[in-house]
Amino acid sequence: MSRRAAAVAALQRLHRRCGAELESDLPEQAGALEALVVEALQLLESGSSTARGILEGITALGLACVASADEVGLSLAVAETLADALCATAQLFAAEDEESSPKDRTIDRLKFKHRHATARFLEPLASAMDGLVLDISQSLARAEAQMHQAGDPEALEMLGLHQTPNETTDSRRLYKALTSVCMWLLAVAVRGMGYNHFSADVLWDFAGEDAYSAVVFAKGALCFEQADSSYVDDLPELRDAILGALLGLCSHHVAFRDCIDPEANIDIEIRNEQLALHQALVAAAAARQQLMPCLLAFPWRTGLMGDKRLPELVRFLRETLDSGSFPRWSPFLQSLGEEVDEWRREVRLFATELWSLMDLAPPKRSVLRDLAVLARVAAPTEVVCSALLQHGLAAASGDAVAVASLVALADAAGLQPGGDVLSAVLAHLEDSQRQRVAEMLRSTAPKAEAWAQLLEEAPQATPAEPLRQDLRALLADAPAPFCCQLDGRLLVDPVCTATGHGPCER
Repeated sequence: MSRRAAAVAALQRLHRRCGAELESDLPEQAGALEALVVEALQLLESGSSTARGILEGITALGLACVASADEVGLSLAVAETLADALCATAQLFAAEDEESSPKDRTIDRLKFKHRHATARFLEPLASAMDGLVLDISQSLARAEAQMHQAGDPEALEMLGLHQTPNETTDSRRLYKALTSVCMWLLAVAVRGMGYNHFSADVLWDFAGEDAYSAVVFAKGALCFEQADSSYVDDLPELRDAILGALLGLCSHHVAFRDCIDPEANIDIEIRNEQLALHQALVAAAAARQQLMPCLLAFPWRTGLMGDKRLPELVRFLRETLDSGSFPRWSPFLQSLGEEVDEWRREVRLFATELWSLMDLAPPKRSVLRDLAVLARVAAPTEVVCSALLQHGLAAASGDAVAVASLVALADAAGLQPGGDVLSAVLAHLEDSQRQRVAEMLRSTAPKAEAWAQLLEEAPQATPAEPLRQDLRALLADAPAPFCCQLDGRLLVDPVCTATGHGPCER
């Protein structure tokens, strides 16, 4: 399907909705919206329309739909109207590797190389969406709750969940419309920047430097399910780019991007507090959005970059789970800390599903360290841990950080030292390595007493056998009169033969 055809299909759906369905929710705006839809359709279907004219027409329609949604709220009809308007808008941006299509003749200029010029027209649309973040979040939460209550199997599968089927309601339609809004809005940004350039920094800017908005938009887009009426041929690339940006929200680049002088001599403790606060805000947003089912529903094994994104997921979980250690001396910090605690409970709830993916994780030092922190909150089973130990020990090769992380992982899973491969590896470490692993274990797993005791016990030295001194071997060059006439070696117990020959060794 060409981009022109996809945009026309979206506008035609919107045009059909401008009748009685939309007039009941938007009695004052329905007429004006219908006029804008007709004008945009004429621009797309006309062979003489310019790219600028098409941009202006569809952008005006998108802004009008956002304004209407902001005024009356996101009912089902309004949400679907906004989704169709944004779907048409998203077709104005080409994918990076998109080939020219004869059917896109009048919008050929809107290719990837012209993305910066196109973006100038769409910036007001992104700004206008800021006011809808809370509405989108609350409506998504209500729709999810209703789908849980109804037990709609198809709808729950969108959330990565499964329950007993029951009757289907309009909740799924509303949920699909809202996730479409998030997907098409971010599709504009991803295509505008390019898949490899849509980073956490870009998502942070797009969301108005607000952690909650960023998580809302990203989660909604990742939960988007493609239908025949909302065709998008680069969905795997879009999902991968959005997931990568979401998992990078806790990075130093995002946390300190507003620093007036990043090179200023600021105490490291202050920097650490700022970073912990930023990561706690992301964790709180993840908890409020119940992000774990969405993350686990991503196709990690079959997706475009799923297995390569897994270390980023592990790092994201470590950064958010480890962010609630700040002093909770004010009502704001107390509330923030409670939300981080809620995020920890949610991760713990999905521990089985989460650890089932970790066989894809590469046994690198940083990944093993992050897994050790994750295990303190959501412990793996002994079976999963044993498999991870075998995989990790093969690559640890005496790395004290990696070995200490594996010990912390084993302790979290409830494994005890003795008779296993990890214990044998620890027993054969050099003294300096054993000391370093023990020091690191005290900070990463202070309750791992049995493993700490194993490390502190010096290996028993095996007594060396006494050397047997062989006098004949020591004096190999003795004078001829003192040597045996048979073998030429030193005489120790000389005798003569029965025939009188000798001397010879007895």
